[in-house]
Amino acid sequence: MKKFTILIVDDTPININILAEGLYDKYNTLIANSGKKALEIAESQSPDLILLDIVMPEMDGYEVCRELKLGTKTRHIPVIFITSKDNEQDETKGLTSGAVDYLTKPFNLDIVEARIKNHISLKWHRDTLEQNIMKQSQLVEDLRTTNENLIKTQQQLIQSEKMASLGLLVAGIAHEMNTPIGIGVTAASHLKKLAHTIQSSYENNEMTKSDLEEYISDTKEISDIILLHLNRTSDLVSSFKQVSIDQVSKDKRIFNVKSYVEDIIHSLSIRLEETTHKVTLRCPDNIELESFPGAFGQILTNLITNSLTHGYNDNEEGTITIDIVDSGSELQIRHSDNGKGIPPSAIKKIFDPFFTTKRSQGNTGLGLHIVYNIVTQSMKGSIQCESTEGEGATFIVNIPLKT
Repeated sequence: MKKFTILIVDDTPININILAEGLYDKYNTLIANSGKKALEIAESQSPDLILLDIVMPEMDGYEVCRELKLGTKTRHIPVIFITSKDNEQDETKGLTSGAVDYLTKPFNLDIVEARIKNHISLKWHRDTLEQNIMKQSQLVEDLRTTNENLIKTQQQLIQSEKMASLGLLVAGIAHEMNTPIGIGVTAASHLKKLAHTIQSSYENNEMTKSDLEEYISDTKEISDIILLHLNRTSDLVSSFKQVSIDQVSKDKRIFNVKSYVEDIIHSLSIRLEETTHKVTLRCPDNIELESFPGAFGQILTNLITNSLTHGYNDNEEGTITIDIVDSGSELQIRHSDNGKGIPPSAIKKIFDPFFTTKRSQGNTGLGLHIVYNIVTQSMKGSIQCESTEGEGATFIVNIPLKT
């Protein structure tokens, strides 16, 4: 057990000897015969308690006590005055100068020891409490810093997830446009070949009426093909342009739900064609939503991607069904797949950030967490998951028709 240290301050040797001998067995003792010396020892050795006389030359005990209470290292050291000054005014002055106790001479050593024991015990408990408070404060600060770092990391991962979704959209645009553009290029090349042929016949005076009629017919047919596929490309560019703008925009607007969902599904065509799965949309033609189309698209994109990633085993052929209805004041989306379903233990954590069963395959576990935040915060709606293992999973989203 620690042996505490007492600093005895008195200019009378006999008083010092009595106190030092009486306290020797229980405490380490330091001696100072002046106020100045007492301040030096207190500063350098930090005793656990100071027994201080008042009447001393050069610097009296009151002044010493006040100086101690001003020092950063010494202000918490308890001071007990032991003095021959026994009137109430002196005692009041001693206590207001910062002392914790006031004893008068001649003193009873047992009482002195009892007072020392009590005040050292109080100091020890106070110091322990302050240390615990400092540790708790540091823990709180560490937790705050950790939480801030986690939030930053989460925001970065969410942004990465959004950019990955945008990248998927760009890939879908390229894939969808490849067919009509390819057909248009082929048709234009064939038209150019026909033009060269008819020009050669004309220049060599070999062109007949039937050649010209055949050229005109072929030109008309090929022009129709080119125009058809250019229009198809233009429509795709318009729809994909709107979807891509919405994905990076936070603006609210009124949009037709069915056509917008169809555009979202088109944007995922390259991902869908990597599988044998099909997406079926059932939605009335006339439902309009006044909300954030980019956020709405993110919901559908992440739900479809989640089903493709987690709903099926390799080489399975599945069906994803999206049912959308207008319930009057809310839009309800039921996104269902006929895959392997979700275990009950996982459903409880399905919307938690960073929860994923495929982390080893590079999944961040943020897809459904993003969906949850968009639905509940951005769109002021609700989302729940229902699933039976082996029978697929259904996500039910309810959002106000006007957000």
